[in-house]
Amino acid sequence: MSDYRKYILTKLLDKYEKSKVFRGENLVNRKIDFKFNLDTLKDYYHPTNVELKLEINEVCKNLEKEGLIFIHWQKYEEGNIIERIQLNIDNVDIIYKELKRTSKIELERQMINFLKQYENHPTWISEFVRYLINRLEKGESIDKYFSLNDQKLAQDIFIALEAILKQEIEIPKRLFSIKLFNQSKYFETIEHKIISIMK
Repeated sequence: MSDYRKYILTKLLDKYEKSKVFRGENLVNRKIDFKFNLDTLKDYYHPTNVELKLEINEVCKNLEKEGLIFIHWQKYEEGNIIERIQLNIDNVDIIYKELKRTSKIELERQMINFLKQYENHPTWISEFVRYLINRLEKGESIDKYFSLNDQKLAQDIFIALEAILKQEIEIPKRLFSIKLFNQSKYFETIEHKIISIMK
């Protein structure tokens, strides 16, 4: 691993987006920590290459200078061994911008807007869509069906679902795939998702 800055900031954002602070549900304990240990940052504890630890320390010191994190050093090891780092929530927008990452809340909003076009569908699709929107509005995951980062996949799945419901005669999968997506094998890549939805 070489880009420790990106790795650390990504880990902090991941924890932030899973927290109650992100949803505005916990305004008292606003701490988002990333603890250093063998599981989270193996290079920091490399048995022979101490340069890795020094490099990570330098990265963290720079992040702290920029106001993005706070460093918590191990007791009696100030400036030497980091115990954990804490996200500076006040500057989280700067991190999103640096990582070119869209906020999870924005991705949820985009997915809800996409799903709403199927809200009044004349089939069971409308009920399924309302279930998904309800989960998203409560900050719950819909990963079982769709990734927030891949709205194109969600669109393709709905195209396929509508076509299946309209299909009156059975045709080979590859022909069906060409008809919808101009690719003979594409339907096979999303079929498991469609089966999961239709169960």
